[in-house]
Amino acid sequence: MVDAEMATEADLLQAQVYLSGLQQRIAEAGFEGFMTHGIGHHVGNLLDEPVLILKSCIGNRSLGWDLLPPGSESYEFEDNGTVYTYAGYKQSPLRWEKGTEPEPIGWYAGMQYDGDIANAKQVLTELDKYYPGAQGYEV
Repeated sequence: MVDAEMATEADLLQAQVYLSGLQQRIAEAGFEGFMTHGIGHHVGNLLDEPVLILKSCIGNRSLGWDLLPPGSESYEFEDNGTVYTYAGYKQSPLRWEKGTEPEPIGWYAGMQYDGDIANAKQVLTELDKYYPGAQGYEV
């Protein structure tokens, strides 16, 4: 693992691009050298080729709500004697009592997923901006 203070240009090729939330605000504020030492270093040390990891989601997100992928269907679940319908992809709110009409809120199931995928696609269309000299990528 490389200390951010001692990083060489080659080390910086193992970049982690933060697209949303706190990390993006930290970068915009000019705090250089802020890195998360995690899976990127392990993958970079394992492979001979350079590694770019796109981390687009902030923490505190639910796989069954914020990051729900397209095609996910709603389902019912009983909680303390009340049956709720839980949102499927693009539905809102998170849950509502079975048999009632849901009142949408300013967020929908899968909204964070949609944003993360859009951000990743945007970075990959401008790959050279985030990874100078890159000739292509593999997902």
